[in-house]
Amino acid sequence: PVPAAESARGGRIARVIRRATEPWRLRAEEERRVVDETIPAAAREELPVVAARLGRPLDDAHRRDVLKRTNGWPMRWHSSWTYKDHPDHLGIPDGHFRHDFGIRLMVKPGWRRIADLTLHYRVLFAHEYTHWLQDEGLVTERWGGEPPAVASEILRAIELAGLPAVEAGRVPTVHEGNLSNFRAGREWARSGGKSDPFVVYRRGGLAGMAYEAGVLAGRPEAAWEFLGMVVSEKNGRTPAEALAAVLKTAR
Repeated sequence: PVPAAESARGGRIARVIRRATEPWRLRAEEERRVVDETIPAAAREELPVVAARLGRPLDDAHRRDVLKRTNGWPMRWHSSWTYKDHPDHLGIPDGHFRHDFGIRLMVKPGWRRIADLTLHYRVLFAHEYTHWLQDEGLVTERWGGEPPAVASEILRAIELAGLPAVEAGRVPTVHEGNLSNFRAGREWARSGGKSDPFVVYRRGGLAGMAYEAGVLAGRPEAAWEFLGMVVSEKNGRTPAEALAAVLKTAR
């Protein structure tokens, strides 16, 4: 039999170990809820909205396929060595689409600092779903792979949170570099297409063009009409042509 003093000492050690490891256990449980609950719910909410905005009919088979292959992806160490599937091997992406595995939305080490996780993952899903449509051949890559996806992300962020909140940094993935290009895109539209013609190729520029087209037309939905014209793979128009078409519908 174990002496009483030794048994009591063992019990105290066990309690110390439990107290020391409790924060890590709780953090793991919180992370599991983000992966298993928050991200799937955000994808379910966002899919019908962004599919409609981008003109992709949402039949049951497509809905099941997208939601089944959209997953949270915990990244506990922020290093370029910890995510082997990154296309350019530079750091950890916020999200990643690839034909074989679908959409991964990353749960990075600092995720607890994100004020609104549902907002964060909805706009991130909109970005990655645009890449999905590029893979299907519905959304073009003639302006580069990222500009259409960033445009979807920013326009949805504005719809969900409002432009002031986006400009204030409430949506972490919409950083100042993209916002600077967004403002340049707005200036392009205000100038009637006479300012920097290359802004469409920069991340955030196409979003600004589309947003300002909606402002000039007096119809917020015209932003998506403009974007749809510019990013269509089969019937794409130049930004100048899309702007002219949208302005014909101005109120």
